[in-house]
Amino acid sequence: MAADSAQQIILDRYSEKCRLAGGPRVGYVLRKRAILYGAEDHPEVDLEAGLGSLVANGLLKLSESGDFYFLTAAGAARIGGEAAAD
Repeated sequence: MAADSAQQIILDRYSEKCRLAGGPRVGYVLRKRAILYGAEDHPEVDLEAGLGSLVANGLLKLSESGDFYFLTAAGAARIGGEAAAD
């Protein structure tokens, strides 16, 4: 349950930021710091674990440096965007 909550909080953050940038799209990137902004508002969930789970499930892709998370086609579709054709 907590992992699901963490994932939803993170996807909601992506959705909010994407909306401000014209809508969800594949490759939309957020810094880890931006994703975790406001984590103190959700002390009951492990957002770090949620990020790992979203990467493992293919909704986000982690940069080599570990500082950036990219929205994948599956992630964009999950938050209501269009998936790019491969």
